[in-house]
Amino acid sequence: MVYQANYKAFLEELKAPDMEIRRVLQTTDQHARFMVYHPSWGYFARNYGLEQIPIELEGKKPSPRKLLQLIKIVFY
Repeated sequence: MVYQANYKAFLEELKAPDMEIRRVLQTTDQHARFMVYHPSWGYFARNYGLEQIPIELEGKKPSPRKLLQLIKIVFY
């Protein structure tokens, strides 16, 4: 019973940050993207309709060519 009560309280605590994130993202493009060093933001991206662009690939640092591609994504 205590676990269920704590779980419900935790879900209530999450509502305010979730609503704030959704409010902020209302002004973004429909296909908004963000870059991350490690592709661990998958659930966040999925839940908020975003696309994550990982800089790291399979645990490896990006090559100079990959960095150039990433820069072009950001600035062009």
